[in-house]
Amino acid sequence: MNRVGLNVALCIAVVAGLVLGFFPQIDLRVAQILGASEWAPDSHVVREFGFWVEIVLMAAPVITLIIKLILPHTKMLMSARAVVFLIVSLMLGPGLLVNVVLKDHWGRPRPGHIVQSGGDQRFVAWWDPGGECQRNCSFVSGEAASAFWTIAPAALAPKTWRPLAYGAALVFGIMISVSRITMGGHFLSDTIFAGVFTFLIIWVMYAMIYRWQRTRLDDKAVEDELARFSIYCRTILGRLMHSKGMPLLIGTVFICLGACAQSSQTTSPWDLNSNLDSETTAEAKPATEQAEKEVCTNASALAVGMTTSQVVSSCGRTPLRTQEVITKRDSKHQTIWSYKNLYLEFENGKLAHIRPI
Repeated sequence: MNRVGLNVALCIAVVAGLVLGFFPQIDLRVAQILGASEWAPDSHVVREFGFWVEIVLMAAPVITLIIKLILPHTKMLMSARAVVFLIVSLMLGPGLLVNVVLKDHWGRPRPGHIVQSGGDQRFVAWWDPGGECQRNCSFVSGEAASAFWTIAPAALAPKTWRPLAYGAALVFGIMISVSRITMGGHFLSDTIFAGVFTFLIIWVMYAMIYRWQRTRLDDKAVEDELARFSIYCRTILGRLMHSKGMPLLIGTVFICLGACAQSSQTTSPWDLNSNLDSETTAEAKPATEQAEKEVCTNASALAVGMTTSQVVSSCGRTPLRTQEVITKRDSKHQTIWSYKNLYLEFENGKLAHIRPI
């Protein structure tokens, strides 16, 4: 994690920004080619594999921190600085910068939602935040950012294994990025800048915690601070448990939980696990406008063997609802798309059955 890596990341950002900024049709062409490729169905397998790899890597520092807070006098299972580095870089990179700051405020529509793919939103280049997407938009890719975050644990590998760890992290990030483009969820520039931004966050956090003299941390000092924080929280909690206001606090917590549960049941009818874009949630819309979007407008053009992006182009709309089923016996991946006028059944990413309603 030295200046060479920083310079390489900045060069990639400048070159990709200029090329894809002046020639945005490259983004469109790459999305079309990968979306229609023969190995597009395998993207679901790659995506699921990537999800579990990220969960395992993220769980290690989180579990270590939880154990330390519960048992403040025990030694941490891994380096205290490593725990801070991994958790903070994850929260600031894929968490705050990507999924909060950019995706909800940079109005670039996803490939599956633009006019060229049968949607109703205009395509914009990566540098233009003035697209028609309202929230959870295309720039940048959250899943690609999480995949490239694996560079952070790779930076903590032993020196002899570190080059191999960096290489594996980069291959993993590229693999997840390609799967997201193939599934119609992102453009090439979305994944490139997801990787660059995440790496810059990781580089700065590593320098602050391990390298820079004024800010670098000490493992023992971090462990001591966590232990003191845990003891302080226990003291406050103990006082609350013995106070007269505890029943009121418990009642307030249950009321808040009930309100959250009720709000989660009244969300948009669009399925959050959509095969086209599992990251997209729809905002509430007028009934007449919603009804128009629920109908496949050109059902006669559908044919068995079409990919998901080809179906969206033919129907002119994304589906009202999707349901995914993985048969464990034969590992068959099935997806059901529901429109007002028909059901579409996919097997391993390709259209298998058309059932009019």
